[in-house]
Amino acid sequence: MKYKNSQRNSNQNTKIASYWSKLALVWDPMLRLCGLDQKYRKDAISVLCPEKGQTVLDVACGTGLNFHYLFNGVGSNGRIIAIDIAPGMLEKAKIRAQNNGFNNIDFILGDVSEIELPKVDAVAACWCMISIPDYPKALENIVESLRPGGKIAILDFKRIDGFFGHILNPLFEWICRITYQDITREPWHDLKRLLGNVQMREWKYGAILSSVYLAWGTKT
Repeated sequence: MKYKNSQRNSNQNTKIASYWSKLALVWDPMLRLCGLDQKYRKDAISVLCPEKGQTVLDVACGTGLNFHYLFNGVGSNGRIIAIDIAPGMLEKAKIRAQNNGFNNIDFILGDVSEIELPKVDAVAACWCMISIPDYPKALENIVESLRPGGKIAILDFKRIDGFFGHILNPLFEWICRITYQDITREPWHDLKRLLGNVQMREWKYGAILSSVYLAWGTKT
């Protein structure tokens, strides 16, 4: 399934790819400094329950920080398909794969909402649904790629609930806008529409600073 892209979306994708390619230079140390990545990422992969020999899709794979967890699940006889819109991120991911001996990874450069995806058993989408320009179409494409019984896990930021949300959400929305992101999105609703039964958990990152959520479900 391939989607035609408007000129506006094409220009936007070019800007986004350039932005994230530059950020690839500092992405790993930045996440380590923030302390927000490893625990949440590990939990996201764990709900997928990847099994030996399966094929998994790593959406917006970035520098490949999911690879270790995915490889432990599918093993050397499985297959990991890593896709990212930013060439700089993908180059870092390829180096990580090579350095760790992950020889079963196929790399795809492109927007996940626009390209034809192979059939997979599981999908990990970490820290990307607020960044993908046409995320509803991306979700439709991803779910279409899932085999029956296949699982998807979305890990990302969301707006803060309650009193502090009224104070801090406008600031976070502004920060996201200038970094080509949209924290107002609620893709778990789209996931429920596409899959039916969806589970969700949420963490308060830094007490009141922001909220991190994990939404996951299975294709029937």
